[in-house]
Amino acid sequence: MTERIAISLDTHLLRAIERERKRLRISRSAFLRLTAQSYFDAAERKRLDEQYERAYREMPETRDELNALNAMAAHTAGLFDDKW
Repeated sequence: MTERIAISLDTHLLRAIERERKRLRISRSAFLRLTAQSYFDAAERKRLDEQYERAYREMPETRDELNALNAMAAHTAGLFDDKW
């Protein structure tokens, strides 16, 4: 379902939108839908990143986990260095 809205934009912003949507060969409505969706997608990614960082600060890796990761990295180093 879609709904029509009326919005007011600064002239320079409307001109920038027009240039970009013409370059992309899409309608003004499609451009505004894409940019709004991109904004919400980016906001969600930021929220998830912040949640991950917060959880990591609350429960960082232990010394044993870091040692295991380093051992695994040393063991697999060069594994994909084969020349074709």
